[in-house]
Amino acid sequence: MFILKFFPFLFFINLYNSFKIINYKQYKTQNRLFMGCDYYIEHNLCIFYNDNTSNSINLNREKGYYSDYDDFIMSIIDKSNSMSEWEKMKLYHLTPQAIPFSIYSNHSFNNEYLSNQYKDIIEFEMINNDYKTWEDIKNIIILEERYARD
Repeated sequence: MFILKFFPFLFFINLYNSFKIINYKQYKTQNRLFMGCDYYIEHNLCIFYNDNTSNSINLNREKGYYSDYDDFIMSIIDKSNSMSEWEKMKLYHLTPQAIPFSIYSNHSFNNEYLSNQYKDIIEFEMINNDYKTWEDIKNIIILEERYARD
């Protein structure tokens, strides 16, 4: 009985929303939170120890979409004429954009800012998972990895 009183009101609201013009760009960015992705972008700390073992700590994982490209980007990619547009797009998006760089070598951090930012994360990983000390570390590198979603 209660629903029947508000039925005309709900009907007109749905009718209004069906004719509403949707801003596609806004719709696309809002729905990305709830949809899958085409590839992942990960930023990792790679710790290399003196005994030739290594460990990787994931700092950040982002979703990536193949639809995020311009014709300008496709004109920059000049691999070969035999590649399709889809293959060029995948090649561009799955190529890491950041250059790997070392933040720790010779038993000291290369930068004080990086030391403050990553020291606690590295200590937690070393003590709880690797059972190592700072003297056991040879080098620490920040690395970007991109891979297609399965």
